Amino acid sequence: MLIQNESAIFNYDESPLPNIHSRMFSDNAEPMSLCSTKPRSIPVQGAKDKNGNWRFIINDLKNPIQVFRAEICRNPLGPCSENIAFEPGYYGACLQKVVFREMFYLKEEINEIGQDYFEVPTCCSCSLIRKDNYK
Repeated sequence: MLIQNESAIFNYDESPLPNIHSRMFSDNAEPMSLCSTKPRSIPVQGAKDKNGNWRFIINDLKNPIQVFRAEICRNPLGPCSENIAFEPGYYGACLQKVVFREMFYLKEEINEIGQDYFEVPTCCSCSLIRKDNYK
């Protein structure tokens, strides 16, 4: 038997975790970036597919339609901000994060258009790394 509740709310997303920024700073403080980044809108001309093969992406050079926005690490694998401290035996490094996006590409071997997922950068993240894993 279904119990109906008129006060139930559906299709409402709620963040399961509190906003860390508001716990650390006052409400009017600016958020602090842990890694230096440069925002870019990138018109794709070539990219690696999910199998690691480089492909030519179909795009108009003057008016590109396959474009994505990304935050690129200014110093990939470099240290995170000095404003953050880590436990002994750990350090922070800025790592470029990627996702796979669906794009159209040229199948060179048969001169046709294909559709697949390609690796594109999205953001730069400060990651915790154990010092004994450093090479």
